[in-house]
This record gives sequence, structure tokens and C-alpha cells, in this order.
Amino acid sequence: MKNAERKARIRAMLHAEGLASGETKSSEKGWSDFRKQIREELHAEKLPQLVIRRDYHSLFRRWQLVPVFALLLLGILFYFRNAGITKNAAPAIAENQNPAKKTIRNMKKGDVFAAEKRRIRFSGGEAKLTEDEGRYLVETSELKADFRLKQKTDLKIEHPLIRVTVTGTEFSVDAKATGGSLNLREGSLRIDLKTETQQSVVLTAPARFEFSGKAHRVKKTETLKDKTLYRYELKSGEVFFAHLLGRSDATHTIELLGGKTEVVPVAEILRFAPVAEP
Repeated sequence: MKNAERKARIRAMLHAEGLASGETKSSEKGWSDFRKQIREELHAEKLPQLVIRRDYHSLFRRWQLVPVFALLLLGILFYFRNAGITKNAAPAIAENQNPAKKTIRNMKKGDVFAAEKRRIRFSGGEAKLTEDEGRYLVETSELKADFRLKQKTDLKIEHPLIRVTVTGTEFSVDAKATGGSLNLREGSLRIDLKTETQQSVVLTAPARFEFSGKAHRVKKTETLKDKTLYRYELKSGEVFFAHLLGRSDATHTIELLGGKTEVVPVAEILRFAPVAEP
């Protein structure tokens, strides 16, 4: 309301009270007229409408929380579902608590297999050695190896031409796909020929068994006085294992794994030493 209007209202109010004209007696009629005029003016004015605006930013933020709650709900459902699957799967695992022990090793030159009092030294060729609950299987077509089985052993050697059954003994093998030999130092071996004749041979130490695809023979041998296995290194770079049969200042007479006897000049030997048991 402007100042002029305010002054006019005040004058009207004083006039209604009878003070503006100096009257001493109040005019009730004038005061009633003034209040009526004021009421009419107030009703005539348009009161501003109250408009409540929605906070769209706050509403948008609330909608942003919907994916978060949805992901949280999915995570809870996924957790309880997996917990139920794990609980149901437990008996299947318990059924396989004691699986059969089976180990397969690919052996090559220089490898040594050791188990309790069993030693197999591989000095040539290759072989697959399978251990299954105390039983051993050696599969090979070309092999040079020394077997020292100081205790009862369930072991088989599978070769394209023969099958060797071992229960506990000492022997060496020198074989190729076309044939070879076994030199038995202690114990006995059963040898099954994979030929048309399907013959079996029981070999008793000391003996040498030679075989091929067409024939086989057994030779008696002398017992080694020195059973120590030596590792030879020659100046040419060749490395092999052998038993020492005799020696002099000029030569070493040795028996190679497989039973073959050779004479090696001392001048060609770089070093030799007994093979320590692992």
C-alpha cells in the first residue's frame, strides 16, 4: 500500500471517530461505515493462490536408487541360492574322499626314481612310469636302466617284444624296439615273450637274457664281486653308469647296464665316482 493511500485511510479512520473535524462525540455510524469499506476493499482484492511446486530433483534422486536396491536384492538371492547348492553338493564330495592314488611320470636319461628301498636309474631311452596303489608299470620301447629293488615290489615292464614281471630283485635293462638284453644280478624274473610262441621264461640270478623279434637265449653269468654302481664321464662328453669289474693303470674293465662288458682306456676317462643312494 502506497503512503498516500495509508494517509487517506488514517484520515478516514479519524473522521469516523469524529476526531478529524474536532467533534467530541464519536460517530458510531461513521466507524461502522469505515469498517464496512475496509471489508469491501479486502474482499475486492484477489488474494494470491498458494502454489506448491514439486521438487523434481529430489524425485529424480529417489528414482536413481531403484537400480541400487534391485542389485542388492539380486545379490541376496544369488547368495542364498549358491549356499543351497553348496550344501546339496557336500555328500558328492564326501563320496570321493579316498580316491585311488595314481601317478604317471615320464622318465628319461639321468632321471632317478626312488621309493623307500626301490631305486631305478635311467641312463638312456625313455619310459612312462605309472604308480598305482603300490603297483608299478614301466612302458618303453627303448630303455637303459638299472633296477635295485631291495624290497618286495609289484612291478611290470612292458616292451613291444616282452613283458617282465618283477617281485623284488636287482637287474639292468638295455633294450631297443628290435631287441635287447636283461642282466639279472639278484633274485628272479618272469619274462613273457610277445611272439607267436607266447613262451615264458623264468630267469634266476646270475643270468643274462637276450631277445629279439625272432629268437631269445639265456646265458649264465658270473656274480659281480663289486656291486657298486659307478658314474663315468669321458673326455668326449659321454656319460654312463657301469659296474667296475677290474682296473689297471691303463684301463678299466666295466660292465654296462644291460650286461655288456667293455674296456675303457684311463686316458679317455675325465672322472668316475660311485653313485650315492638318494
